Amino acid sequence: MKHPILRDLFAEWTRLKGNGRAPERAMLSPAAIPGVLPDAVVLAFDPAAGHPVRVAGSRVCALFGRELRGHGLVALFEPAERAAAAALVEGIADAQLPALAALVGRSASHGELDLQLLLLPLRVDGETHERLLGGLVGTALPWWLARDPVRSLRIRSLRNLQDPRSLQSPREMQDPHDLRHPREAGAAPARSLANFMNAPQRKLTRC
Repeated sequence: MKHPILRDLFAEWTRLKGNGRAPERAMLSPAAIPGVLPDAVVLAFDPAAGHPVRVAGSRVCALFGRELRGHGLVALFEPAERAAAAALVEGIADAQLPALAALVGRSASHGELDLQLLLLPLRVDGETHERLLGGLVGTALPWWLARDPVRSLRIRSLRNLQDPRSLQSPREMQDPHDLRHPREAGAAPARSLANFMNAPQRKLTRC
């Protein structure tokens, strides 16, 4: 995980959860992560509604050139990618484990930019499948983005953050636990992503 915003968000989530699988939503304090807020999102776990965005930071909304609150996360993806996006969210909630997705954002005039989406499970009054905390950042923002915002997303790769090496930067490792896009592996998206998120858990250590 190379982006400092995502590293800070992941560190705070890890601190809050302690020895548990996921922290309580009520434990989150915006004052603890002020630099992360413009790039943060909170999702409601609601498969029927495409996992609506409950909170979206100003820079996240600026990527798309519109307010995202109330819109389903899944609908932000290209139609062919939506089953995989839904399976990713549901796999994170099922396994109560974090994941990092490398995405490609595409504008109306077919400009493309690389994005990273970190998704982290949250509990509400002890219940799972309620909320997810996330961060969405661009690795390098093009000059044209302000006048030609992102219209759709596609998944390039996924990383299961139960692997301790996932806290390192890509230059420091070659991670065999990276997951290619399901179509590249010749597998159905939902099954491939479910297997990915529910792989045997490894101890998470900090770098």
